[in-house]
Amino acid sequence: MQAAPAPQAESAPTAPPTDAPSMMMKLRAASPEETMTPAMAAELQAIRLLYAHGDTTAARARLDAFHHEHPHAVLPPDLQRHLETTP
Repeated sequence: MQAAPAPQAESAPTAPPTDAPSMMMKLRAASPEETMTPAMAAELQAIRLLYAHGDTTAARARLDAFHHEHPHAVLPPDLQRHLETTP
């Protein structure tokens, strides 16, 4: 009669402890557009192009519309500055 092998303790791979400050830095370093849908990112790019071409009236109108549709979206810093300025 052969003895059954002794059960081995479950040894799940242990992940290194998370370093909260470095995790926050990674979150801040990520581009806000990464959390948006491709359609939202495309709209922000179109708004940037309007500003780049000097069509500030159309750019501001689209930026206001975008902000109205997505009030909780985190805008990239350049567009956030445009939003904070008076039209």
